[in-house]
Amino acid sequence: MGMAQPTVTAGMLADVRKVVAAGWTTKAYARTPDGLAAHPATPEANQFCLVGAVRRAFGWTPTGNAVADFLYEAVPKPQSLHDFNDASTHEGVLQFLDQQIAKLEMT
Repeated sequence: MGMAQPTVTAGMLADVRKVVAAGWTTKAYARTPDGLAAHPATPEANQFCLVGAVRRAFGWTPTGNAVADFLYEAVPKPQSLHDFNDASTHEGVLQFLDQQIAKLEMT
């Protein structure tokens, strides 16, 4: 029997939004200040794609997986989170997160 996934909250998405707001990238989970692709947990990484921001905030944990799944369900199909991030702009990703936060705050 699998454990139930954690419930995604507006606060969790706000944590992801803070990471994206501070620095955003495309075509890599994360980048260092010199623009090199990096693992999201790399201490000096300061730019993150949407998926990288989830992993930076929550790691590869049940909570991180639940947040990633929640966001994946919200992006227009057939896009993946990676596709959505890479086809968007920094502002577009922040607006998407704001919309998802607002939905959770209404429930």
